[in-house]
Amino acid sequence: MCKSYSMRIFPPKNGFRFLFIIFLFLIAFIPNNKAAAWNTETDLVPIDRSITIGQSLVSLHRGLNHIGLFVDAKESTQGNLELKIYKNFLTRELVHQQIFPMQISSYQYFSMRIPPIKDSYLQPYYIELSWDGIEPIYLGIRETNPEDQGSLYLDNNPVLSQLNFDLGYEKFQLVFGILKIIFQWVWNLLLVGLVLLLPGWAAFSILWNRWKSYDFFTKIALSSGFSIAFYPILFLISGFLNVRAGKLGLVFLPLIISAAALIYKNHQAILSFQWNKTAYKDKLFDRFKFACKKYWFVFITVGIIIFVKLWVIRTVETPLWGDSYQHTMITQLILDNDGLFNSWMPYAQYKTLSIHFGFHALSAVYAWIRNANASQAVIWMGQILNILNAFCVYPLVKRLSKDNKWAALIAIVFVAVIFKFPHFFVNWGRYAQLSGQTILSISAFLLLEGLFSKDSGKKDMLIIPVFLGGMALLYFRLPFFFALLWAPLFIFELISWAKSSEFNIGHLLIKASIIVIVTFAIGWMLYARISNGELVESVGGVVNNNIAAGWTTVVGNIKLVRKYYSDIFFILMAVSLVVSGFKKNWSQVMIPIGLLFLHSFFLGTTLNIPFAYYIDGFSILLMSYIPFCILLGYLFGNLFVKIENLNPVIPRLILVIGVVFFAYQAKDVTNKAKYEYVTKADLRAFEWIKLNTQPDNLFLVNGFNIYHDSSSVGSDGGWWIPLLTERQNTMPPQYALLNEKPIEPGYSQLVPEIILWLESHNPDSPEGVAALCNWGVDYIYIGQKQGGCNDTTPLLQWQKWKGSTSLTEVYIEDRVRIYQFDTSKCNAAE
Repeated sequence: MCKSYSMRIFPPKNGFRFLFIIFLFLIAFIPNNKAAAWNTETDLVPIDRSITIGQSLVSLHRGLNHIGLFVDAKESTQGNLELKIYKNFLTRELVHQQIFPMQISSYQYFSMRIPPIKDSYLQPYYIELSWDGIEPIYLGIRETNPEDQGSLYLDNNPVLSQLNFDLGYEKFQLVFGILKIIFQWVWNLLLVGLVLLLPGWAAFSILWNRWKSYDFFTKIALSSGFSIAFYPILFLISGFLNVRAGKLGLVFLPLIISAAALIYKNHQAILSFQWNKTAYKDKLFDRFKFACKKYWFVFITVGIIIFVKLWVIRTVETPLWGDSYQHTMITQLILDNDGLFNSWMPYAQYKTLSIHFGFHALSAVYAWIRNANASQAVIWMGQILNILNAFCVYPLVKRLSKDNKWAALIAIVFVAVIFKFPHFFVNWGRYAQLSGQTILSISAFLLLEGLFSKDSGKKDMLIIPVFLGGMALLYFRLPFFFALLWAPLFIFELISWAKSSEFNIGHLLIKASIIVIVTFAIGWMLYARISNGELVESVGGVVNNNIAAGWTTVVGNIKLVRKYYSDIFFILMAVSLVVSGFKKNWSQVMIPIGLLFLHSFFLGTTLNIPFAYYIDGFSILLMSYIPFCILLGYLFGNLFVKIENLNPVIPRLILVIGVVFFAYQAKDVTNKAKYEYVTKADLRAFEWIKLNTQPDNLFLVNGFNIYHDSSSVGSDGGWWIPLLTERQNTMPPQYALLNEKPIEPGYSQLVPEIILWLESHNPDSPEGVAALCNWGVDYIYIGQKQGGCNDTTPLLQWQKWKGSTSLTEVYIEDRVRIYQFDTSKCNAAE
């Protein structure tokens, strides 16, 4: 009965069920070819025979074939609207020209159909409109567009507005373009899988006794977690030995050794293998058919999760928001130096690297294996880790739920597409913490398995230090998160184990000693690096000696969680704890206790407990999805087991429908309008800078101060000038500014002082000219976002510089403006 029920819902070929559902899912992602323009309530700009109107824009898909506008006329008129489309680089290249006869008497939507432009994916265009009618017509405009790309032009002069337009795409070309992107994704995933799975798989196969007993998802999680922790340690060792290992030593040599180790481990099976093409093909097909029939719902779930995670970055060319700038710069410096570095030159005036570099090492590995630039490496490695963050909770959830695979699978779905975090990290570029959190639950799983299992031996303990040591390299707060969050769980498991017949204090001490010694060796090499910087002194916050204020902070941090997690989650987690109590699964109860313990450790600042000021409430909030998914996975896992006993098809359907629904909701998480610093307009301006300025020129850029004016960050694309043009600016990466030693003493204090001075002074004033001379400024850069990133008030008010004799506008495209400072004024000022 169950079988016929499922066959009525899905196609008859079991092996293609998941392909059919994924195909339907992809159809839902294809944008409407006749998308409405943003709204109909817009301002209007006139166009007649004496003026042309232009608009710069970016096509988001292949097959651009439609541009829609809102038009109006005060009285009935007719004429021809001429459209010219240019590729919009430093010099414009005409790609299409077409005339559209019009007769208009009222406000209406007008569609301009053009032959499909096949190569339009992520291409910048400039459209120019001219009108030959006797009476003028009016085009709808608005202040900004949803992507904050481009600008309205009047007679080739940009203004701070946008046409109210929309774009459409020819269906076949659009689908073909998406399929082409998917094939590129598959190739990228294969290469990333090679570097993130092979070393870990080899290490566990050789060292971990229980490896063969684990299921496939557990092996994937453990293998990838090992590699995520291993590569930063490899970079640390090469840096400690002062060896520039580069691509060969840091990527290909580990892969060769891992492959050789696996071959040696399985050489007897390889030698005894009898090749029979027909039999092998039949056996492989039977296994595939069996897997599709039994695990089709798993394939669909995994496929949709991966697709959504990569879909949200398909239009992102430069990583988003502030953290991404330092991530990209550190990655680029690693690539430039074939490993870890000390000097940040030529991009920034600093001479140490003490901040965590684990994510950047992983990004460099991706750049080397894919031959990608640093920006794409950061974007892609960030999303790969976003995918793995979901799958890496699987082993611990499965263990704590008493081998309930439903609980572990549902926990994956919660982390991947239901919770806001870590999916939202694509906007914030919070990749260092993300990379560390990927191994947070795996490390707990391994420590529990290694210390409290009779099957684990001494050689198993060589695996665990890789994870523990890698934590500090991935995210400096992670060791404290690990120790505090899982402390109640470890204590409970230790007590339970001590009461069992398997308890052996001698073996426990030997295992613990191996872990401590190897971890200490990694920590010693790390200390040799971080002792050169200022991270230890600068990170954390102000020590609070008032217990009441400290408690208020802790309570406020806990309450803040409700801002990002719905109340329904807390109700369900409370139910999960009740169910755990009835089932006497006390391990689940230890999870919220550990989270509260982690929050409460901030009270240690009242007693000057070491490292208590490292506990940041917001950082705890961003990792809370891990304990939450454990509790929710346990609750729904038990429910799904009950349903499965009644009908095995129903829980599979619920899972598939749920992941499709929540994935569709999650597909639009990327908010480039708010979080993008570097736009196409900025990239075009950077090309102009490289062609028209000198390598030693200094650019004054927009920014604002943070941390009580002790540090600064940029507020538009000008922040990226050093990295993308190799010219200097007045805003170094915030990681360096806050944590590293400057080449010139006092430089780190000067940066926020410049911001403070500019907040109350005009650069075009006599005092401003003197200040620009003192700082050595040659140009001022105003980015496409006009200094408004992070919802800040623009620092550089270029509107006040009209008619200036000291600042000359030398570049103006879209919203980007570059002013050249007349340095001859410096002699007069002196």
